Order: sequence, then C-alpha cells, then structure tokens
Amino acid sequence: MMKGGILRYTGGKFRVARDLYALAPDQWGEMRDPFCGGNNFLWHLPPGKQVWINDINPDVVKFWKSLRDDPSFIDDALALKEKCETADNLEREFAWAKWRWQRTGHPVSYLLLNRHAYAQFVKRSRPNIASLSLMHISNGMACVTRKKFEQARDRLRGAKITCGDYWTILDDYNRDAFYLIDPPYLIGNAKHRGSALYDFEFTDEMMIQLYERLRDTRNRFLMTMGWGELTHQLFVLSGEFITTARKYSYTNVIRTLGREDRVTGEALELVVRNYEI
Repeated sequence: MMKGGILRYTGGKFRVARDLYALAPDQWGEMRDPFCGGNNFLWHLPPGKQVWINDINPDVVKFWKSLRDDPSFIDDALALKEKCETADNLEREFAWAKWRWQRTGHPVSYLLLNRHAYAQFVKRSRPNIASLSLMHISNGMACVTRKKFEQARDRLRGAKITCGDYWTILDDYNRDAFYLIDPPYLIGNAKHRGSALYDFEFTDEMMIQLYERLRDTRNRFLMTMGWGELTHQLFVLSGEFITTARKYSYTNVIRTLGREDRVTGEALELVVRNYEI
C-alpha cells in the first residue's frame, strides 16, 4: 500500500481515504471520482473494483494518463529526481520545467513543479507560473520512487480517465457505481482568503449547483469537504442528506537545508452521503 500521494494537492484526502472507504455501501462495483486531483481515493481502492476518474484540469488528466500509458514516464521521472538532488541543480531544473511545461504541457515537468512549488501554486494564468519553495528543497521529490509509480500504474490500468466538468460523470447513472466526491475548497474557506488555490477555482455558485445536482441524483455518493458557513447551510441544515463532521489531526514534516520542523494541527471536514450503511 502506498504511504503517500504522488501529486501534492490542496485539500487532498490521502490521510483519510481509508476511513472514507469504511463508510461505503455494502455492495458496489465501480468507484467514480469527479474531482480526482491528486487521486488519493485510488490508492485505498478495494481489489476487483472498476474505476472512472475525472478532472477539469487537462494538466492533471494528462499527468495520470501519461503515468499509466507512457512506457518512459517512470524512467524520465526518476532521472529528473536524480538531477535535483542539490539545491543548485533543483533551482535550474525548476526553471527549465516551468519553460517546458508552459509550452508543451510536459507531464514530468508538471510533477516537478507540483512537488516543489510554493503552496502547490502551479498556474498558467500567473505571470510567474510557479515559485520554488524552500520548504520542499530536500523532500519535495521524496515520493518519486519506482515502487510507488509502479503501484500507481497498476491501479490505473483499466481505469477510465476523462477531462471535463464534474457533472459529465455525476449525471451518468449506474446502479453499481459509488461516487467519492472531494470538490475543491471554496475560496472563502481558503487559508489565504482571496488567493487562487487551483487553476480552476470552485465558487459559492458552483457549490450551490453541486448541491442541487446531488439532491436530485440517483447515484450513491459520499462527499467530503471543508466545513464552512455555506456548506453547513446547504448540506446540514437542509436535512436532505446524512452528514457527519469529522475532525482530523495532522503532522507535516518540513525539511529545509538540514533543518527539520514539524507542524501539527486539526482540520474539520464535513462528510455527506445519501445512503444508509
């Protein structure tokens, strides 16, 4: 079993994905993830299940497809990791990765930017599409191991991978499907209010639209999201769903130039489902 995700993603659920599967319905045959992002639900998937993952960000989708389908992807990623073992080399390779990703969408370059960028900010719309973070100089690419990539490729084999709006997958009814939904954090819930956390932001209006679609869907779903005033109003106070609030403790280890710091905290997540266990 993998011990950490491959792509760093704000709000990623790697630490709690196993707990969420414990809340799954008794019988289901296909996991569907409309907001796959860092793809953390995939790693704890029970054996024998089919998979359909989707994301609106074409760079994210290209990354996962390349990892699965490109025979040279793993060797290229490991070679890039080796080049970045010193701070000076990393700074040079980071600058080169920005140039190559912006012009060609190169998926291995996207991996380097994602793992080393300040707060995972990798956005084509920014004048400086990514800034090298000192916090991740020594451990940013620690996830890049052959074993981890092979595990990921094995889990992606046979998966349906699409790029589009979440409703293109959510509106496809399948009685055997189980939807695991982890929408982007609302801007108003972000630690840096008003800052852009994602290339494709999720607004209050989009959250209301998601609520309306989930209210009407016949598909079974479990959704987890950051607690906030709007999400509490829509999903808890409406009384239309089964909801629980879960508090998670976390510890982040930050290594910078020979120094190691541990940052601990707690996060409150709202878990929403439309079926009985």
